[in-house]
Amino acid sequence: QRDELTEEENPTMSKSDEISKIGEMFDYRFERFISANGPNEMSRVYVENVTEDAVWMPPGIPPVRGREATRSWVENFFSNFELIVEAHQYEEPVIGDGVAYRRFTATGRYVLKETGEEIEFDQKYMDYLKKVDGKWYLSGHTWSSNNTQPSIWDPHHPLFDKTVPSPL
Repeated sequence: QRDELTEEENPTMSKSDEISKIGEMFDYRFERFISANGPNEMSRVYVENVTEDAVWMPPGIPPVRGREATRSWVENFFSNFELIVEAHQYEEPVIGDGVAYRRFTATGRYVLKETGEEIEFDQKYMDYLKKVDGKWYLSGHTWSSNNTQPSIWDPHHPLFDKTVPSPL
């Protein structure tokens, strides 16, 4: 039995209801991801709300296409780095007919597991969402640094090879 109705089954669903659903999905996903135990669990949690045709666009490399490629990419990244998020701020999503986007920012540190070196980050993100069977899913994700100094996402940074494992 389903918990929620689709828009067709419940035409009174409002924009504020949709914004709440998107917020709940992001909050639930973020809390589970941050508390996940190891790269395998992190990658599994990360893609639970991702569409099969998702496209991730990390800085400095070609797009990562599909849920399985995204899962693998996330697992590879978090095999090398621990993530410490100090603050994050979501903007209100912009919602269309079965699609939405949401901007957000985050600050924190990546910790290189190999050495314990900490690399601060201050980043901006854009997430694209699709509504499938009454539920919101991530279908695209891209980000970049707000810093003027090279970040670990810059191909000239000495940790770039550990940061962006090949999507292939």
